[in-house]
Parts: sequence; structure tokens; C-alpha cells
Amino acid sequence: MKLPKMTLCRQHFLRDIVTAPAETLTSLVRSSWIPERVRPGQTVAVTGGSRGIGAIVELMQALVSALQELGARPFVVNAMGSHGGATTE
Repeated sequence: MKLPKMTLCRQHFLRDIVTAPAETLTSLVRSSWIPERVRPGQTVAVTGGSRGIGAIVELMQALVSALQELGARPFVVNAMGSHGGATTE
């Protein structure tokens, strides 16, 4: 089998440090398109992967709270991928 030419490449991720992640997320939600789209009483699914996110619990809590402030009824949806066997077990 003839394979195409390949090369080694590296990916570097910027690691910005946010000193107040929950407050920053709340501010970003308030200044985004979300308040224009979310209506009181509307159910909103919230999901998030934990890979590389140090404050995932605080961020999810902040997002849920921000949505509740808009009158939404957020609920958390499992974000398990195939790396976890694609099951909730």
C-alpha cells in the first residue's frame, strides 16, 4: 500500500490564566447573544467536557446560575464520549 507523505507536527495550546473563572463566565454570558435568545420558563441543556478545564464544577455552576437569572430552567446533560466507553457507568 502506498502511503501519502507525512510529517511530524506539534500543537501548542495557549494556557491563559483566568483569575476569576466563574465571574468571567457569568460576565461573558450576560454580554453574549444568550440573553436575547433565552426566554423565561425555557428549558436549556447544559453540557461540558472536563478535559483541560481546572474549574469545571465552578464553571458549570456559574453557567446554570446565569441561565436561571434569565428565567431559564437549565438541566445538565452527560457529555461522556467514546474515551469513557460511551456509557454512564
